[in-house]
Amino acid sequence: MPQPVDRVVFVGRSGPPSLTFLRTCAAMGVRAWLYTPGALDIGRIMEYARGVGAKALTAIEDHHCLWLAANRTAIEGVCKLMLPGIDCLELIRSKTNQIALAREAGMEILPTYEVRGAGDIGAIPLEAYPVCVRPAVAGGGARIRLIRTPAEFGGVPPPGVLIAQPLRVLPNLIIHGASREDGEVISLAAFLVDRKFEGVTLRMRPMAMPA
Repeated sequence: MPQPVDRVVFVGRSGPPSLTFLRTCAAMGVRAWLYTPGALDIGRIMEYARGVGAKALTAIEDHHCLWLAANRTAIEGVCKLMLPGIDCLELIRSKTNQIALAREAGMEILPTYEVRGAGDIGAIPLEAYPVCVRPAVAGGGARIRLIRTPAEFGGVPPPGVLIAQPLRVLPNLIIHGASREDGEVISLAAFLVDRKFEGVTLRMRPMAMPA
């Protein structure tokens, strides 16, 4: 039988996600360490993992997850990598792919506009504003922006595809889940986030899982 994971290294920055992970591990009796890399060096990370006797390695930020998944072979000679495969991570890195998967799952999607140049900006109906704009592919430090009028695009957008959708001031529905390595879902829980400020959750409470 597989050995239980009781010592784990979290690769990432110090902040709310990593601190929450460390507290959760402590509550479950799992020893956890935070490794904050100056530069992503697989040799240094694995040396650290060996030094603390880690049985598993994980991360949460997209670029860390992608890089670790690409180095799975080197990592799993020392400990388990608790992340999906690189193909899965590359697939959901794209907002365009996420939207397509959501539609395939039967979810209702907001009107969506792909912006590659000035012509695409002109194609967004005025009644759609204000729109939330984000890169189609995560990475590069770019974040979501609120655009209130076509003029706020500032001319031709930067290289790459942008996704624009109408702003809707609504609560967030958060689904937390866990699955086994073979994909079997073992836990699902729904939470309602109805108070936020500048992207930070101020209040979150459990709710019944919607169909």
